[in-house]
Amino acid sequence: MDSLVAAGQSVAAVPMALQARERWKDDPVFGWQVEARAGEACLSAGRAPEALPFLEQACRLRPNEGILHHRLGTALVRMGRTGRALAEFDEAARLSPTDPAPLLEAGRLRAELGDLGRACVAFEAARIACGGCPEADRLLGSVLLAAGKPAEAIAPLSRLWNAHPDSLVRRHLLAAFVGAQRDSAVLALVASTPGRRLDRDDWRMVVQAEGRLGGADWAAAAVAAPGTEASRFPVDDAVFWAQAARNLERTGRLDAALAAVDRAVALQPGRAVFLHNRAAILAALGRTDEARRALEASSRLEGADPAPARR
Repeated sequence: MDSLVAAGQSVAAVPMALQARERWKDDPVFGWQVEARAGEACLSAGRAPEALPFLEQACRLRPNEGILHHRLGTALVRMGRTGRALAEFDEAARLSPTDPAPLLEAGRLRAELGDLGRACVAFEAARIACGGCPEADRLLGSVLLAAGKPAEAIAPLSRLWNAHPDSLVRRHLLAAFVGAQRDSAVLALVASTPGRRLDRDDWRMVVQAEGRLGGADWAAAAVAAPGTEASRFPVDDAVFWAQAARNLERTGRLDAALAAVDRAVALQPGRAVFLHNRAAILAALGRTDEARRALEASSRLEGADPAPARR
């Protein structure tokens, strides 16, 4: 029966497990084992309601076996009985303090129930118990982000990124850096992307981050990119181009700033703030007449533009 369950043939294991239970359930040595096996076989076969009484009886017979409480908690979760399941996972963790599995399950349930603080405690305990397993860091980082604690999420997500770099971990780590106002870290992480295959959110984040740091290299790269690379940055996002223009203007790259703001205006010609900023760039370039016309156009639109002018 154990071999069938391990091989993923739980349906075939159930009749054997039930037969063994019927034969030895009253045996003082094997009784708890056949109850547990029957419960595990039914649970693995997707029959949680049938597994429940067997696992409850196994726990009554062997109350100090943490794995039995863990399996009982799993059955209860599948039946939607989360409150009692949480109590069983807590009991399993108490009885088997070096086993990270019940701690992870308890943390997941607490996170689902909105108890993010205690969920984080459970995930940190699981991380210590398993010697730094990635699942604990993954859950810990996600819950800390959801709890509005991006600075605290950086450590587990950084560990996870170093051990298992993938796109989802990268996305969460970038969100943590942004939330914690770690702009230099945002730029460093995006710059380390293999092949610089950046998506639209990456480009938005880097121009915002470098703007706060007083730089404009990424904005300049976006403006200078040839048409064949257009998919590398948000070409249809007027706010992106307006931010790029501001970065470039502040660093004295006025020609590139004008090219960027022109793209913003082309995408949203009715935004007065974009025309206002274009007038400022033209004035800085010494193109006074064009600047005056842009400013006049901005003034005509100002009442309809919800965004305040920058100057």
